[in-house]
Amino acid sequence: MNLKKKKRPSNPLKPSTRSRVSKKPWECKAYRDHVKQLPCLVCGVPAVDAHHIRETLPRTMGRQVSDVWVVPLCRAHHTDLHNHSRTFWSDVLMNPQVWCAQTYKWWSVSKEGRQAIEQLQHE
Repeated sequence: MNLKKKKRPSNPLKPSTRSRVSKKPWECKAYRDHVKQLPCLVCGVPAVDAHHIRETLPRTMGRQVSDVWVVPLCRAHHTDLHNHSRTFWSDVLMNPQVWCAQTYKWWSVSKEGRQAIEQLQHE
């Protein structure tokens, strides 16, 4: 009897892989596109940008943020965030990490999310 262990899908939110800064971050164009279709997190207008949350990360050179940590923002709020990055999230009274974690969990169990994750595993 051949008892191979079934390969489990990687979970970017799992404590062992949750680090928002890594040498090879989790990338998924389908998830970024999904986030871009959502309304702006601040004002609710159609978002055009998926902003990677870097503001809460330690400053390290040459490292990128995982696609799990993206939020939808309209162009005006995206520009405002880059101009006032230290105070932006406290000014709008939001915690983007909580939103990202909840949105990724919901998307990863949706049909669209499961299919995209399966495709990434076969690449």
